[in-house]
Amino acid sequence: MSVQYNEFFHRVANMVRIEVMEAGLADLGKDWRNNDVCSPYSRLYYVISGRGYLRTRGGDIHSLSQGYVYLIPNGLSYDYFCEDRLEKAYFHINVLLQDRLELFYGCRDYYEMPVEAAVVERMKSWVVSDRPEDLFHIQGEIYHAVAAFMKMAGVEEKIERNYSEMVARLFEMLSEQKASSPVRELAKSLNVSESTLAKRFRKETGMSIGDYRQQLAMSRARQLLALGKLSVGEIAEELGYCDQFYFCRYFKERQGMTPSAYKQRYAKVYVH
Repeated sequence: MSVQYNEFFHRVANMVRIEVMEAGLADLGKDWRNNDVCSPYSRLYYVISGRGYLRTRGGDIHSLSQGYVYLIPNGLSYDYFCEDRLEKAYFHINVLLQDRLELFYGCRDYYEMPVEAAVVERMKSWVVSDRPEDLFHIQGEIYHAVAAFMKMAGVEEKIERNYSEMVARLFEMLSEQKASSPVRELAKSLNVSESTLAKRFRKETGMSIGDYRQQLAMSRARQLLALGKLSVGEIAEELGYCDQFYFCRYFKERQGMTPSAYKQRYAKVYVH
């Protein structure tokens, strides 16, 4: 008997998580139009019929055509519009890595690939289904698309990156701990000194623990505000801020607007 153990698959399968923030079926007309959009999560569009358009920062206009699936990365700025009609299945996703950051964040372009008509029709049916098995079918198609777009975007090295056990455990703790948890308490839980933990983290990630926590918190805050389902106070509590006013000031310093203004500006924009 011969058994070949795939350590890489075991490690990555338990490290990468695709989080679906929202999903639905949209039949859009000329009112589907907005400028200077910058999504706080990545978007997958399966175009069923009709045509829409994206205008990237360079001014080039790209069509969203029937029979294609598109990825618009987290953080990409663009305009969108429709001149007649566009029907699509849409998925707002986060492809979260071991460090809890998004795989496609920072990509400077959108990506497209043809998809079989049968797949598009199945996605149209599955995305409005309430059968549990269809949810797994959708997940399979999303993973398939993400695998292809990952290669197009050249971000495979993010998945292949290895972290020490100490830093990996810290990622887990930081995703669960309150925003105000002191680094010394985290270090104590890991049985190392605060300075040792800080140096190791910076060496492996290229950023300080404070900068990482800020990036993680602001990313989550933008997503929750854009979804529009929680109040600013509820989001502050969700992120571990004991003082809503401190959260608002902190957010404004880093985003250039208050959480309320961000929510008002983007919540409706990101519905489809």
